[in-house]
Amino acid sequence: MLGAMSTLPRRLYLPRPDRAYWRATATTKHGLQYLAWGERRFGDSPMPCSRHDGWVFAVLEAGSPLVVTQVGTSRFDAGTALIMGPDHAYGWADTKRLPCRMLLWMYRNPQTALLANEDSASRLEIRLSPPVLKRVQLIHAMCREESQRAGRTADTALDALQRLLEATLMAEVDARGSKGEDAAILQSGLQWIAAHLDTAQPAARLADYLGISVSTLFRKFKSELGESTHDYFLRMRMEAARRKFAEGTSVKEAAFQLGYRHAGDLSRAYHRHFDSPPTARKRRGEHLETWRPV
Repeated sequence: MLGAMSTLPRRLYLPRPDRAYWRATATTKHGLQYLAWGERRFGDSPMPCSRHDGWVFAVLEAGSPLVVTQVGTSRFDAGTALIMGPDHAYGWADTKRLPCRMLLWMYRNPQTALLANEDSASRLEIRLSPPVLKRVQLIHAMCREESQRAGRTADTALDALQRLLEATLMAEVDARGSKGEDAAILQSGLQWIAAHLDTAQPAARLADYLGISVSTLFRKFKSELGESTHDYFLRMRMEAARRKFAEGTSVKEAAFQLGYRHAGDLSRAYHRHFDSPPTARKRRGEHLETWRPV
């Protein structure tokens, strides 16, 4: 967290009337004070540096605007979240007329102990993994929906969504503190592969799951493991096949369980990988089964 108490006045600079945002009324009982979303062009319409009446959570979906503070400016990168206390003065600008897309919440006070003890001038920057970004986007969409309703159920839902948002972002802080972003994504990918050894398109399906491109997935595997996604998947598949054969599983059964259309396909892949044909260990009452490539 960064802290720098400001003497600037508190003011909420609203976007142009045709931009998407929502603001609480004077009778609002829940903690949500302001929502903003959609495209912004801060090169055309900069927002001056000021303090605010609540805690601001900003998530950039696309673009790279400037965050302006009393001590300087910095780029806000896509896929990044900012949490800023009410006494952390900031504004938005850009050097070009380029669009950006962001999600923004302003809450009266934190709902969880994860932020309740933080200094009011704090600023926290968090790099979000693709799955966490998708979750945060869903939370914002749910906040927009609930903000259009009235009554105790909407108040309860909005307060619960605030706690979920805080927990989601602070969990990402904890994850980043214990391991790097690439390592975190890779670990999630390895767990997915272990549970989906029967898939026919491992790289494409895993990239979809992680929310990254196939080329980015390839780079992460090469960087962290020294082998491609395909090679790692094949190795895990063959190790699984060897375990199954040691347990007495037939080649036909193992082929079905590992996503092969024909037993011969597994037999040939196994022979190429281990330089020997697959052999299912003899079970009681069964004959030894050996498959040779054809």
